[in-house]
Order: sequence, then structure tokens, then C-alpha cells
Amino acid sequence: TKLWESKLEYCENLLSNLHKFFKAKSLETMIEAKEKQLAFLLKQAKIIIESKIQKAELELQKLQNAFFQHENFFKKSKNLISIKKNGKIANLEELKSEDIITLSSQTLQKEAKIL
Repeated sequence: TKLWESKLEYCENLLSNLHKFFKAKSLETMIEAKEKQLAFLLKQAKIIIESKIQKAELELQKLQNAFFQHENFFKKSKNLISIKKNGKIANLEELKSEDIITLSSQTLQKEAKIL
């Protein structure tokens, strides 16, 4: 009977271990683990995306600032020098060789002949 008791105990231990193994590897446990993994990956992806969006917004802001600085420079420098012919602002496309023009800045005025 001791032999049978030890075999029975061995079988009970084996069944207990198998039960623990299958319980640990149950479908619910595997699904929960995958859900946790997916939630973690989703959180990481959101962090990465938000970081990239913030970086892109910052770069866009820098480009817009540079554009507005250039635009303001051109607006301010638009009337630094004017070209006049016969007292009127001249269009460069209309000027011909031998025309006499007046170059004016805020402090100087010079006449020139187009070659």
C-alpha cells in the first residue's frame, strides 16, 4: 500500500502542477498580458507622437518668425531707394538705354544715365 500511496501522491502532485501550468497559461491570462502590453505600447506611441508634433510645431513657428522678419525687412526697405524718370517712379521694364533717371534715398539724390 505504501507503493500505491506514493504513486497516488506522485499523480496528485503531477495533476496539481499541470493545473498550475494550465492556469498560468490560460487564455484569459494570455489576453490580459497582451492587453497590458498593447496599452503600454499605445502609451509609448502617444508620447512619441506628441513629442514629434511639439517639435514640428516649434520648427514651424521658427520658420514663420523667419518669414515675417524677411517680410518686414522688405517692407521697410521698399522705399529706401526709388528710381524716378521725369519726376515719376519708374518701372524698370520701361527704362531704355540713354534714359536719364533720378536715384533717391532718404538722404541723397543722384541723376544717372542708363547705358
